Amino acid sequence: MLDSPAMEDPYRALGVSPDADALTIRRAYQKLARRFHPALRAADREAEARFRMAAEAYALLSDPARRRHWDREETPAPRGRHGVRSLRRATLSTPDLAYRFEELVVELLPEDAPLAPEPAGGGPSADILSEVELDFAEAVRGIVVSLSVQRESACAACGGNAGACERCEGRGIEVGLERVRVRIPPGVGSGSRVRVRGQGNAVPEGRGDLYVTIRVRPHAHFTQRGADVHSEIPITVAEASLGAALEIPTVDGPVTVQLPQGTRSGQRFRLSGRGIVRPDGRRGDHYYRVEIVPPDPAAGDNRRLLSELEQGDPRRDLPFEGI
Repeated sequence: MLDSPAMEDPYRALGVSPDADALTIRRAYQKLARRFHPALRAADREAEARFRMAAEAYALLSDPARRRHWDREETPAPRGRHGVRSLRRATLSTPDLAYRFEELVVELLPEDAPLAPEPAGGGPSADILSEVELDFAEAVRGIVVSLSVQRESACAACGGNAGACERCEGRGIEVGLERVRVRIPPGVGSGSRVRVRGQGNAVPEGRGDLYVTIRVRPHAHFTQRGADVHSEIPITVAEASLGAALEIPTVDGPVTVQLPQGTRSGQRFRLSGRGIVRPDGRRGDHYYRVEIVPPDPAAGDNRRLLSELEQGDPRRDLPFEGI
């Protein structure tokens, strides 16, 4: 589908005539978006390709300057790396389109993936690097974040041809600051990276991508290790000795467990399936480590009670005579 002839012509991609007005173009795009929206056609790669094609076409035709530039060209430009005609401007025309398009193309990169591809031939990079900081809960649940992105694109006035253009002062490019909305998937850890296809700089070979590195602020109680969650639980001497029903905080709320008799300080226990949901749908575990908190000997009758609890010397079997 990416090689379909309609990809060469934005009017054909939207199914409208070259003299269609802005309202007709917008309605045509909305009709295609509702039909091929990946949220409604999960795992349908052809539908996703059709949606991206429609989004690219609408991004061009809804911008009057870019539409005029297209209409007056007699021959098609070289095809870009997305399989579409190389579009000059990277700016999507409406916040609504930017939101839907970006949310759909976000992908979580493998941990060993490079930060971003190096530009070919040492030229300017088409890709943009950004960073976002999340609270622990936002990283666990997923969130839509708003980012300020500074993009380079061909000058809308001269089409990147530079020369005596006053708008770009002969440079052929212009820089714009845009707000884009990106959906961060649930279950990401600090250092994770996502890629937003087609939201980078505009270069002759096509649009680059936006790479977002995620930093997660530490939580006061939980520590994340992959999809697993770790925590420390204080317990009393009596609870450790006699056993007790404990409420253990997890990312989904408290879970009641039975602490066994004779629990030692530092013992670790696992709550299976109570960790973080991975982007692939699998779930990690929750590990909690208990720490016995000794009572304050200065409080009330604690000193007397502690003396009564003393039962012999626990160090009597140690090799004090040496070896």
